[in-house]
Amino acid sequence: MSAILRMLWLTTAFVFGAVILHAEQASQDTSRVGISKIEFKGNRFFSERRLRREISLKEGWRERLDTLILVRDREKLIAAYSEQGFPDAEIRWSAYVDSSARTTAVLFQIRERERQFVQSLTFSGNRVLHVEELREVVELREGRPFDPRKVGQDEYLIHLVCANRGYVFAKVEHEVLRDSLGQVHLVYRLEEGPKVFLGAISLAGNEKTNGKFLLAQSGIRPSQVFSLERLGKAQQTLLGTGLLQQASFVPSGLTPEGKIDLTLEVKEKSSRWVSAGLGYGASDQFRISGEWGHRNLWGLGKRITLRSYGGFAFVPKVRNVIARSEISLGDPFLFSTLFRASLSGYYEHDAPSSGAYQAQRWGCTLGLEREWVWPGVVSGEGRYEKVFLSDTFALSLPDSLRFRTTRSLGLRLRKDLRNPFRKIVRGLFLRFSEEYAGGIFGGDNNFVRTQGGVNAYLPVFGSVTLAGRLEVGSVENLPDERAVPIYERFFLGGASSLRGYPEKGLSPEDSTGRLLGGHRYLLGSLEIRARIDRYWGGALYSDVGDVWLAEERLTYKALRSSAGTELHYYTPVGPIRAGFSVKLRPEPEKPKGAYYVASGFAF
Repeated sequence: MSAILRMLWLTTAFVFGAVILHAEQASQDTSRVGISKIEFKGNRFFSERRLRREISLKEGWRERLDTLILVRDREKLIAAYSEQGFPDAEIRWSAYVDSSARTTAVLFQIRERERQFVQSLTFSGNRVLHVEELREVVELREGRPFDPRKVGQDEYLIHLVCANRGYVFAKVEHEVLRDSLGQVHLVYRLEEGPKVFLGAISLAGNEKTNGKFLLAQSGIRPSQVFSLERLGKAQQTLLGTGLLQQASFVPSGLTPEGKIDLTLEVKEKSSRWVSAGLGYGASDQFRISGEWGHRNLWGLGKRITLRSYGGFAFVPKVRNVIARSEISLGDPFLFSTLFRASLSGYYEHDAPSSGAYQAQRWGCTLGLEREWVWPGVVSGEGRYEKVFLSDTFALSLPDSLRFRTTRSLGLRLRKDLRNPFRKIVRGLFLRFSEEYAGGIFGGDNNFVRTQGGVNAYLPVFGSVTLAGRLEVGSVENLPDERAVPIYERFFLGGASSLRGYPEKGLSPEDSTGRLLGGHRYLLGSLEIRARIDRYWGGALYSDVGDVWLAEERLTYKALRSSAGTELHYYTPVGPIRAGFSVKLRPEPEKPKGAYYVASGFAF
């Protein structure tokens, strides 16, 4: 009896195992079914190539047939036809499975019907709003293909126009009429209703920030005409102050006079911050920094920042190349305007790794800045600075040359025409600066410095971008004055300048090989950047440029040039790049190239 039971148990296990194995093989066989062919029939307006671009389904033995994808592709095709004036187009799909070849053929059967256009567009009932103003916002105008999906969208846009003019209770209805030829006549009927104004404005959630200050920044006042557009801009302005995490205007009631009371609800950021960091750069190979700040002094958005950092070089020996400490006061909304003001005091020890000079600086700057649509960001800065040269060469100079004072006034223009919110950058970045030192301002240094540059970025294909830059600069001593001091002159070289040369290691030299700095410079770069995936990328580049004295002339043969390659690793705070550059015109008894590691792009 036990033997029989054992035999039955083994038989049952074998049968169930065979069934499970067969099911698994069947599922595997089904999963291996590829898509051999995708066909379109009945299409006249769109080419087959265009229709293939609209759908997600692709041909190939690795592709899998998914009913959900087919349904979505059908909806995409219907939307494409509707957008071009075929609202009555019919599309059906079918799939044919060849079990022997383990392939599937998909057929989209299309019936386009007649194409429809908007023959006329009419507005009625509008007493205050002009027809031209309404016509500007709608997309379905005379002569355009009729897409019924856009009728509701245009109706919403008309509502917005009414709400931005104070008619928040306006009613908008539409009617679609077709003539004997099947063409479309659109009619929008409006009831504007009463004009609404703003009533009382209250605040909620501002524990640290002065309420009057927030309302002044928003620009919203009682008795203004109610406008959704104005409220949206006010919300963006408040968030742009950097003081708030959230800001929203919430209607709190309708007064008997027909005014809408608003409540500005805000959520504040922390007023203080502390930060510290370690980094690696080109000029200062190792950097340590610390910062403390307060962004909302007295609840009025005034700022104070204490910042200090030091940089060290390891080649040829460990030494400090820069140390700077500064305190700055800032007012991002000077007198409740769009001007930004700043006052800074600083001390700096500057010793470039090229050994050109060693200087101790201390001074202060006063700046004023504002951004316009054109010419862009305009800033002016006054500088008062004392400098003490402490390198070995400077010790042989008289005190009048070692201790110098600079008083200057500068003007800077920046215009950013790049697309800021895309991974692939496109556009231009323009900059220009002029600084006048000495003269009527006094001081020991008297010069005029002018600099300008443009960066250009052009996507070529995929994630490949062609980038280029051109920079020029000139510094001239005023007539009948001493030469421009070395720390106010130009130097090239480094991972973000003329690559292949040491940091600030390219300039005219004296007979002993000591760097003198130049009065003029030219720098150009051409770079091909490619991003491989989320974290990695690379670049091929060539740089050309030179620095020369005022009494010299630049010639093509004198230009220094280099070429190289870089490997990029992308982090949340920007790319880190490691590269190698070779001089195209190597100099005797000097390195023929250089390795480097730096953060951020060269330009």
